[in-house]
Amino acid sequence: MVDLGTLGGTYSVAIAVNASGQVVGSSSTAGNASFHAFSWTAAGGMVDLGILSDSYSDPIAVNDSGQVVGQGVSADGTNYAFSWTAAGGMVDLGTLGGSFSAATAVNASGQVVGYSETADGALHAFFWTAAGGMVDLGTLGRSSSVASEVNASGQVVGGSADAVVLWQPIVNLGCKATLAACNLKGASLAGAYLKDRDLSGANLKDANLVRANLSGAILKGANLVGANLANANLAGANLKRAIVKDVIWSNTICPDGTNSEANAGTCDGHL
Repeated sequence: MVDLGTLGGTYSVAIAVNASGQVVGSSSTAGNASFHAFSWTAAGGMVDLGILSDSYSDPIAVNDSGQVVGQGVSADGTNYAFSWTAAGGMVDLGTLGGSFSAATAVNASGQVVGYSETADGALHAFFWTAAGGMVDLGTLGRSSSVASEVNASGQVVGGSADAVVLWQPIVNLGCKATLAACNLKGASLAGAYLKDRDLSGANLKDANLVRANLSGAILKGANLVGANLANANLAGANLKRAIVKDVIWSNTICPDGTNSEANAGTCDGHL
């Protein structure tokens, strides 16, 4: 056991450690005036990562490149998510329009996730990159969401009210900037939240869309041959010219709002 010391005060706590043995945590400063995030290495000892305001900073995670993320609190009680690197110092990641944000994890690519207050006071999960800034990950139509971890592929896990959530970057599905005209043949999209999304011309042949929310989605010209739409919600979806041969309809909410079980087990004719 090694005592890592403090930043001049009487209290310190370690929060996380990366593959290189870099430890991050929080320590009181001289006179216990404030709490600052620190980074500790065997070679360099404890280093004060500073604050963005005049209150305290609290790290949550560190990646193998030494990037530290967490949450700071200003003197007026405002919370902000931050990212710290040796090259760039501490950066305020902003919010989704409200006055609160907190970072919870960072991957090897520097992609940061967490949660933030929106302009209307709701709590939403976010995904942040230096190039793209903070992006709202949505709530599955629920009142709130929180992102808790992100892997090297950019997949994010967390929760949304009563649901456990996986956010999947569309690039992982072989798509670029949009799902429209994308080849999603055989893709596993079970439980996917695709409300109002544009999937026009997409190849969804044999795709697993069980429990998917496709309400209001644009599926014009999509290939849905053999797709499994059991328990999916297609209310208000546009399936003009879509190919629906051999689709599995079971307790499916059809585009016209009826249930496939009330339509002899199909949505064909109720599109």
